[in-house]
Amino acid sequence: HELRTPLTLLLGPVRTLLHENRLTEKQTRLLRLAQRSGDQLNQLVTDILDLGKLELGKLEPDARPTQLAAFFRHHFAQFESLAESRGLAYAFEVDVPEPVTANLDQAKCRQILNNLLANAFKFTPAGGRIAARLTLAEGCLHLVVADTGPGIHPDDLPRLFDRYFQTTRPDKPAEGGTGIGLALCREYAQLLGGRIGVE
Repeated sequence: HELRTPLTLLLGPVRTLLHENRLTEKQTRLLRLAQRSGDQLNQLVTDILDLGKLELGKLEPDARPTQLAAFFRHHFAQFESLAESRGLAYAFEVDVPEPVTANLDQAKCRQILNNLLANAFKFTPAGGRIAARLTLAEGCLHLVVADTGPGIHPDDLPRLFDRYFQTTRPDKPAEGGTGIGLALCREYAQLLGGRIGVE
């Protein structure tokens, strides 16, 4: 609450001002930037709290019936405008029959997908390609995200999903980030009975 309450008190007025729609174009742009940054900070707080719950064994899956193709197609599509703005070729494929429904923890699956795609976009330079594919085989969902970025040094691969890991390669400039996103992907995948890997 020490973190969430001030965030709520910041974001509430920002949303109210945006909703009233009486602002100049510059004011709207600045408030949207503040809202996006506040939402990112709120998500980071949630991630950190989830890590604590995972450590204590208190985080449970929240599965609910979900139409798989529609759910994943919607979240893949949300990255199309980002790809266009960054000059990247982005393609996604959902190879799951439309009517298939499964019990899915939507929040955790969405976060896994968002973290993997956000990393692909972060590390792929303009002119590159990002591809995402979802398939269903033998009762298991398979999500693959691939990009044409510079890749990951072989020394870093075994530690990529460790909490707070940042590359120590001397030839790689600091990229920022917390080292939480991929760790959460692995822990959510395990919580949901799956696994995650990298090549």
